[in-house]
Amino acid sequence: MFPVPENPTDPSVLADWLELETLAAGDGNYSAEDATDALLRGASGLQPDPLDPSMCVEPDELLSAEEMAIYPGADYGDLEELEADGGGYSRDEEEAAGALVRNAFMELRQRERDAGPAYPFWVEEPRLCASPHWHRLGVPYVFCLCLANETILRLDPQDYRPRRLFEDLAQEAARRYVGGRAVRLAFPRRPSELPRSFKCAVERLCTLMGEGGGLKPELHDARISAGDAHVDVVAWRDFPDLREGKLVLFGNCTSSRHWRTRKLREMSVRQFRGDWVQDDPPSVILRSLFIPYRVVCEPRQWRSDTRAAGIIFERCRLAFWAGTEADFAAQRSWVQDVLGAIRQTP
Repeated sequence: MFPVPENPTDPSVLADWLELETLAAGDGNYSAEDATDALLRGASGLQPDPLDPSMCVEPDELLSAEEMAIYPGADYGDLEELEADGGGYSRDEEEAAGALVRNAFMELRQRERDAGPAYPFWVEEPRLCASPHWHRLGVPYVFCLCLANETILRLDPQDYRPRRLFEDLAQEAARRYVGGRAVRLAFPRRPSELPRSFKCAVERLCTLMGEGGGLKPELHDARISAGDAHVDVVAWRDFPDLREGKLVLFGNCTSSRHWRTRKLREMSVRQFRGDWVQDDPPSVILRSLFIPYRVVCEPRQWRSDTRAAGIIFERCRLAFWAGTEADFAAQRSWVQDVLGAIRQTP
């Protein structure tokens, strides 16, 4: 139901595709054999690893159709059926596709460990199965998986609802991570949490946190256009005495595929404190980035990203900390809508 990834050699990309196919399947499971067949039909340029001798085919092992016809007693399969299907696949192509699927299943097992009880699938190689309880326990992960998929986003490119829902998800993950309170500063704000006006929202946020002294006095009568100053989520953990000096986390949320080039350094805690609040809060504020993507990279790249963005809540981390206790009804409704639309697509 979902097109084969253009870059199936990336285990993370292929694992995403396997998870989506599993969710879209009527029986809630997808086998490695199905995945290999789909890759052979849909991917182009499958190449075996030249360093892997097991994927090399000796020239004398290959026979043409004419050569096969010389030995009618040998079992070479139904050539007419192969021709009707557009021809068979070479051993190199089959080995390459099989290796890609095996790598993807290794990544799926790692996701199962990293997301813990929030992972909505069972990895029973050679098969991936969707948990029958994912509608109740696995919504954060599935929501992020769908939000990261271009096929789903193209269903309604002007729908900004999932981006707001992602910020709500990040808020819950941040709250549970610090073990305290959290609000969504991202625009548009919930009146029940923070005022719509950014100036009033900063004033209210300082009051809730007990730090910052409120909005700078010179800004009360100024015209400003800041929606959220790139601070989408704020979480903190108070002591019983409610005094200054506590754990505080500022989070930036993005569903942009180009998060690494555009969003790592977008949020500046120092600039936010200097531009908007009256008193410089004494608490050390942790920076964080929330993304719906699964991040698989070399340790050196991960360290570089973390230095730039702070604590990175990629999909497995976010799903783990969002937990399984909240209802996430709005996120579940959106997921069911888009998966239903995908199933009806020819």
